[in-house]
Amino acid sequence: MSGGAYPGWNSMVEGIPFSGRNLPPKMMLNWKGISYPMNFNVTTAVLFGLPVDVARNYICRGALDSGAKYLVFWDEDVLRPPQSIRELVYRMEHTLDAAIIGGVVCLKAEPAEPMIFKGIGGGPFWDWRVGEFFEIAGIGMGNTIIRLEALKDIEEPWFKTVNDYAPLMEGIPATEQWTEDLYFCDKVRKTKKWKIYCDGALLCAHVDLATGKEYGLPPDSKPLRHLLIPPGEKKILDVGSGHNPLKTNEGPVVTFDLDESCKPDYRGDCRRLPFGTGEFDIVHSRHLLEQFPQDETDEILKELKRVLGPKGELRLTVANLDWIADQVKAGKVTGPVLNMIYGDNRKTAFTSKMLEERLKEIGLPKISFKSDGGDLSVIARAKRA
Repeated sequence: MSGGAYPGWNSMVEGIPFSGRNLPPKMMLNWKGISYPMNFNVTTAVLFGLPVDVARNYICRGALDSGAKYLVFWDEDVLRPPQSIRELVYRMEHTLDAAIIGGVVCLKAEPAEPMIFKGIGGGPFWDWRVGEFFEIAGIGMGNTIIRLEALKDIEEPWFKTVNDYAPLMEGIPATEQWTEDLYFCDKVRKTKKWKIYCDGALLCAHVDLATGKEYGLPPDSKPLRHLLIPPGEKKILDVGSGHNPLKTNEGPVVTFDLDESCKPDYRGDCRRLPFGTGEFDIVHSRHLLEQFPQDETDEILKELKRVLGPKGELRLTVANLDWIADQVKAGKVTGPVLNMIYGDNRKTAFTSKMLEERLKEIGLPKISFKSDGGDLSVIARAKRA
């Protein structure tokens, strides 16, 4: 191992199993352009010319013996986004059951296929959206991070390339073949303790080093298709879409929810949306805020505002605390009123004044309200809209 590391400070090892092929300048400039988390000690482990499974095992053993927390694998023919390692470390620090987290690397073929798998033997997994963070069963190691603690629960060798043709010798038309990365992923899953995730925001080009051709997701593939907006229509995000997502003729709706049973376009935490700043013309959310404690709602509102375009509209529907109070004062404490207070896991509600103050604080001062019984609906815009 080598690199600018301080002895005894072993935060992370970056492992590179070099094949010995000549690399074009673009690959090395990409490696140089990678940024690392602040205050992280990074050691580089490089092996040349060994079979890839052997090289990965050597690197894993050295990283584990050094006391490092994480191991990042980079394949020499993969172009990584510059923030890759910072993003992967962030995900690891916030996903404590993760043994492996990786970016998207596609097979060098036409059409290119993502080397991410929901089930072993089921082919490439396509049912996800760019930017989504989701659990998988297997992934290629071209741009991945491994929690080294997980290796202690797995018997060596961790990586193994398998080409077993023995059944053919017995007249059985079958073989067992594993690439070393899927072999490792299978062992991780069998621990029943550790999980594997893909960060769909990290799209990596896979380069044919002989020709320089780069392979990535086809533009009409399912993960990218939702990004195509017909001319004249608006791009709309429905956060907390649930089982009854927004229906509108204003444009295509991208749905987001934590509950996978709702079959949203994106699954995740609304406090960290996997979208670019200013990406949407309309951000819609119905009865989401009241599912969180009052002191957490500011964080959510700021994140909804972040992904809203400068001329966009934030459309919210929340539980109407004014209406609830009026019903209670009038002695109309009926089932529907009690449900507005206590039902559906509600933790908070809003008056129009409360919500107006919050929205002005985050830069959305143009506000209109509509009260419909227990529902308070709001449209908020920036001044320049």
